[in-house]
This record gives sequence, structure tokens and C-alpha cells, in this order.
Amino acid sequence: MNDGPGTTNRPLTQKENLLRVLRGEKSAWVPETGSACDFRLCSAVLDRAPGNEDGYDSYGVHWTWDPRTGQPTPTPGRKRLTDVTKWRESGILLDLDRVDWEAAARRDLGGLDRENKAFLMMAPFGLFERLHCLMGFEDALCAFYEEPEEAKALVDALADYRIAILDRCLPVYKPDLVLYFDDWGNEGSLFFSPELFERFLRPATQRIVDCIHRHGVLAVLHSDGKIQDLIPSVVAMGWDAWHPCQPCNDVRGLKDRFQDRLGFVYGLDAQKVTDRDGVTEDEIRAEVRRAIDRLAPGGRFAISPISVKSERWKLAAISEETAAYGAGK
Repeated sequence: MNDGPGTTNRPLTQKENLLRVLRGEKSAWVPETGSACDFRLCSAVLDRAPGNEDGYDSYGVHWTWDPRTGQPTPTPGRKRLTDVTKWRESGILLDLDRVDWEAAARRDLGGLDRENKAFLMMAPFGLFERLHCLMGFEDALCAFYEEPEEAKALVDALADYRIAILDRCLPVYKPDLVLYFDDWGNEGSLFFSPELFERFLRPATQRIVDCIHRHGVLAVLHSDGKIQDLIPSVVAMGWDAWHPCQPCNDVRGLKDRFQDRLGFVYGLDAQKVTDRDGVTEDEIRAEVRRAIDRLAPGGRFAISPISVKSERWKLAAISEETAAYGAGK
């Protein structure tokens, strides 16, 4: 019998318990990704400026670090690509055959606990995110309407490039799962229509999912915002799980429909609870219990301590409360 995540003599590691959720098997307790995963990036191709400072990524986009949020953003007024029809001659894509992937792995993989923690490789700035990093948000959206053939060609080229990175990186790094980032909505709605997604983004995204699976690695989609209208497509593409399934979505309803085919890695309510000014530890712990009570029934559920303001005391409270309240659920 399993005594839960707080015990030392148990038949499952944190790693294996989380992987059960992602594979559609029965977990022994509610996993929490902050405790169950080692998170790493591949440093061979920079998706944003290195370190907590201003600078350029590998695509030539200039980033500005914001110390207030602890996050970078593409620098306003410095668009890398101003004309979507000129992307071929823009030099935005590196020659990946010149990258020393083994050396990058030696830099990036020190201290991994592969036995007890799942190795989660982050793949940030997916197709739509990379498009608006290059062009700016408004120009990226307008390109779909003003130059649809060129916009689709660029999206397809970005997908080819991502797949080429994964084909070189995954055999060397050997992660358990890839967390692929591509936000498709805000708290109130999608950034674009489902029809636009199906035409421009889904086919190329499908090829990325298939590539990850071809390497025997689990594929988890990170997509913020109210994207519930796209979840049937997410399921059809074969994603193993969706993160962070924010509460602006009908997460319980989606879970009732799709939990036999999709894992739900829940990011708690960042806007109203975990990132709210003045939030208390008791409120954060109560949010963890609320999420487990509402969403753990039926399985294929994990907690993720997502927070823009990732203070250590918050992350500790989420981890501790999940371990205590989620035992056996």
C-alpha cells in the first residue's frame, strides 16, 4: 500500500507518480510538479536573452528584463521582422549543424536526479509566441489576414526549425517530458478564431507533437488563457497533458469530457489568489485544497505552482499543502 508523498518507504517515486498521470494511469497521490520535476532548458539555442539582463536571443530579437515581474519581454520599438514577406532573407534561423549539442548537454544537465524526479525539458516560445516575438503582437495577427500564404510559410518554417532542434536535442538530453509553451488566449478569450488556429497553427503544431512522441518522450502543452474552445483539437493532436488549465476555463467540464485522453496539470488561480497583492499563506493553502477537491476526482490531475511572482514561501506552501491534502487522492 502507498502511504503518500510524505513517506520515505513507498513503492513509487515522485517521478513515477507524476508520469502515471501523464500516461493516463492511476496515480497514488496528487502530484505537484515543483517537487516531482527537474526543470531544464537547452542552452544551445537561446529563446530569450541569457540571464536576468537585456540582450539578444538566437533569433536576433532584443529582450528587456523587467525586475518588477522577474520576466523578460521583447523590447518595444525594436521589431526583428517588419515585413512577413521578407522572412527568408532575414537570417532569423541558425545553422543547427554548427551547434555542439553534447557540450550544451554537459552545461545544462548537472545535478539531475533522474531516479526520483522527472526530467522536464522546457521548450518556450512556440509557433504563435515566436511569431509575435519577431513581429510584434498586432503585426503577427495582421499577417494572417494581409499575407496569409507568407504567414503560413513562416509558421511552417518555424515548426521545421523547432523539429530540427528537438531531433538533435532529445537524443542527447533524454528528458522524460517536454513542456512546449505557446499561449493562445488571455483571461477572457482566444487571441484568434478557432478557424484561424485550424488553418495556420494546428498542422504545424501537430508535427511538433508527433516529433516529441517519435523520440519516446511525453508532450505537455503549456497554453495560458481561456482556450477551452481549442481543447478538442488539443486532444485530437495527441498532447499527453495540458498546463496550466487556468480557472477562466471550465476545467471541471473539460476534465469530465477528456480525462480519459488528456492529463490536467492545474496552475491554481494566479490572478485572484497566488499572485494577488497581500495574499496570505492560509489563502494559498485553501486554494490548493479547493483545486484538489474539485479536480482530483477521476484522476489524471496534478498541481503546478505556477506564479509570475514565484516567492519561495508561496511555492513551499503549495508543495506542502499538496503533499498533505493530496495524499491518497
